[in-house]
Amino acid sequence: MSQIPDDLAEVVRRAATVAAMHAGDPAEIRHRWRRRRRRRMTSAAAAVGTLVVVGVAIVPTAVRGSDDGPLPTAAGPTTTAGAYAAPAQRLLIGGAGVAISVVSAAGPATGIAELLPGSSITHHRLPELAGWHRIVALADGRLVGLGSASVGTGPGAGSAPARLVVVSGSGVVESSRAVGTSDEQVRLIAATARVAYLWRAAGLVEHDLDSGGERHLLAAAVLGDLPDRLPIGRLDVLGGRLVLAGTRADPCRLRVVDLGTANPVEFGLSGLRCTGLGQVRISPDGARAAVSYQQATGEVRIALVDLADGGIGADAVIAGPPAPQADSVPKQPVGMAWYDDTTVRVAVVDPAADADGVYRPGEIRQETVRAGR
Repeated sequence: MSQIPDDLAEVVRRAATVAAMHAGDPAEIRHRWRRRRRRRMTSAAAAVGTLVVVGVAIVPTAVRGSDDGPLPTAAGPTTTAGAYAAPAQRLLIGGAGVAISVVSAAGPATGIAELLPGSSITHHRLPELAGWHRIVALADGRLVGLGSASVGTGPGAGSAPARLVVVSGSGVVESSRAVGTSDEQVRLIAATARVAYLWRAAGLVEHDLDSGGERHLLAAAVLGDLPDRLPIGRLDVLGGRLVLAGTRADPCRLRVVDLGTANPVEFGLSGLRCTGLGQVRISPDGARAAVSYQQATGEVRIALVDLADGGIGADAVIAGPPAPQADSVPKQPVGMAWYDDTTVRVAVVDPAADADGVYRPGEIRQETVRAGR
């Protein structure tokens, strides 16, 4: 009678090794246990669900591994990735206009995927809208997204105004409001726990997430000759600065604007043999910007640029030249975020991934670039 049955001991051991993402969520506990068990199996890649890219399709090019080593340890609460600390910025896969759906035995579920520091992937559900233009992940677990509601079809159907939606870490919609008219093009640039930065025809505005009130920050003319359709991901706002990656006149120039004075400063990156800039993210302390760019060979790199003087703090390859049959594939990462003030995490896809935008979790990996390398 002093012995505990083996099957009961196994159940207790398994329960003790699983920490739920949200308290009181048995489904999440079972999900995390199954995911850890699959990772210990040699056939895990075939058992894990498939990621399907929907919305605005972005299919990156072939990638090459990084030799930067493991991420540093930072102070703060640990994530579900194990020993890694919570990052300063969360890394959404395709947050700039691309939604991710995880397909499992239970079927597909629309939403957005997040790449955790340990390279595991978690999924966040989103409200069902006709489309999402951009989604930003906040450090407190919430998501801020700009989407469009469906208004039906037929001769009398029109376009719906964009809606700004805030979703809690547990998937509950905290707020959802129209931000403009059906004829106005609005873009979500960035967000904090208190405000969202929206780009309107008149320029940059600060939108209060609680009240919906707005304050004009910057005239559109300050950014110069912008493309007709503002590219999502090429603008970022943080620390009192706005950074634009590339202009119509010079695709390899960074324009940095102080929001207090509205004075722009420009830094050319032609010395990097750049042919075009892609995404840009400002570091948590506001001192640097990580920018993806492409060279004439098709190689994709990440440069860390000092926003005070334009100095290059790092320059690293994240994707090699594309295969000949993939020349039409956009050659940019599917996500980029700062782990701390000096380290950037980049989500890229395996070169063997199908060109139709369907990926398994094992085909999405993380590269890191650090200042000083």
